Amino acid sequence: MSNHVVTDLASASFSVNFVNKSLWHYRLGHPSDLPLRLLSHVIPQVLHESNKNCSICPLAKQHRLSFPHSSSISPQPFDLIHCDIWGPFSTKSLTGSSYFLTIVDDHTRFTWIHLLENKSQTRTHIQAFFNLVETQFNAKIKSVR
Repeated sequence: MSNHVVTDLASASFSVNFVNKSLWHYRLGHPSDLPLRLLSHVIPQVLHESNKNCSICPLAKQHRLSFPHSSSISPQPFDLIHCDIWGPFSTKSLTGSSYFLTIVDDHTRFTWIHLLENKSQTRTHIQAFFNLVETQFNAKIKSVR
């Protein structure tokens, strides 16, 4: 190992010790206590970082009741489909999409996801989905929710 590499490693470990402690908390995605304890063997300052000042951690760690199981299911595929559009997402996909159109068949629970660059593309994608159902599944969609 050359002196240059040793110097770089030494400066890297020195700079890690003086990084803002809350930065590790945010970089690790608001971890629970176990990952912080494991990481504290490498970076001792991480253990002293707690989530006392983090407004996200208490909300993210709350337990939620699950949704009740639905006893009503459509008798045939494509009798009822559920559509939802979500976005804009802050980071665009590799194709430049910021919105997501989700279509779920109520009978089979099969899910289709379409990536959209703009909300205005929703109508085109839903019409294309109706055509897909008619040509590929020889069925007609009866209801959309």
